[in-house]
Amino acid sequence: MKIIILLTFMIGIISCSNPSMIDSISNTPKNYASQFYGMYEYDDYQTDEELGTGVGVFYNLEISKEICQISMEGYQTDKQLRCYIKPVDNNSIEIYDIEKDKKFGTIRKTDENKFFIDMSYYLEGDNYSYYIEKIE
Repeated sequence: MKIIILLTFMIGIISCSNPSMIDSISNTPKNYASQFYGMYEYDDYQTDEELGTGVGVFYNLEISKEICQISMEGYQTDKQLRCYIKPVDNNSIEIYDIEKDKKFGTIRKTDENKFFIDMSYYLEGDNYSYYIEKIE
C-alpha cells in the first residue's frame, strides 16, 4: 500500500514539473501557436463597379492562450465570432468559427515576420492572400 501511494505521489510530482505542451484553445503545441498570439487588423474595401459604391469591412482578430476572437464591422456587417486554431505547418494556422465549425481563413507568416490571411468564410473561391497587420 505504501508503494502505491509513493508511486502515485511521484507520478503527480513528475506531471506537475513537466506541464502539458498543448494550448487549451486549439490543441496546438504552445511553442508553435505562440508565434501567432497577438492582435491583428485587416480592412477589406471594395467598390461595386455597377453602383460605384464603396463597401468596406474592418476585421479585428485576437489570438492568445486564453482567447481566439474575430470582430467584423462595416457595410451591413457587425459580427463577433469565437474561434479556434489548427496548425497547417510551421508558418501557418487555420482559424475556425467555433459555433459553425466553419473555416474562417488561414494566416501565414513570412520570413520577414509579416502575416497574410487567406479568407474563406465569406469569400468562397477567393484565392488571394491579404496582408494582415499584427498590432500587438
